[in-house]
Amino acid sequence: MNAQTALLEQWRRVLVFSICADDSWHFSQLPDARQFPLRFPIALDQTSKYGGREDQEYAGGSLAMVMAFAALKLSRCDGDTPSGGSLFPCGGLLADMFEALRVLRERYGDSVLSSYLAPIGIVLEMALCAPMRLQVLGSRLDALDNDTLHRMAMDAVQGVPVPDMLADLLEPSAVAK
Repeated sequence: MNAQTALLEQWRRVLVFSICADDSWHFSQLPDARQFPLRFPIALDQTSKYGGREDQEYAGGSLAMVMAFAALKLSRCDGDTPSGGSLFPCGGLLADMFEALRVLRERYGDSVLSSYLAPIGIVLEMALCAPMRLQVLGSRLDALDNDTLHRMAMDAVQGVPVPDMLADLLEPSAVAK
């Protein structure tokens, strides 16, 4: 097994999502960033003309975005209210989210900050300014299962672009499909 394959396998083992697997929600259902390898196994067909550092930063940012989407999904796990969730889970997860961001930043640098915080900020702004769009976002988050999150995270660490589930919800003219 070559070094690239070994690194990819390390990532495969640590990027385990188990959101709502036991009908409860807690932050430990997300991968523990402290176990993440320090480098990303960038796929050969995903390397940029600039090379190593830029590719590593891109992968780190993409992984941070996937982790933010997973945290948002986790906050919807408790579906006891008619809206499909309550505000408490997300509020209760903020300290855990901050700790995950701290670890990601320590390992991969400042470039992960905006990738992790932007989705959270967009959802907050959406809730305040365009709450009718939250239903679409909720449906998208609900459709994410643990296997899909794993595939998205594995793509991210290899430098493969991951879908931005919020991009079209920012368009002022229409709510996304």
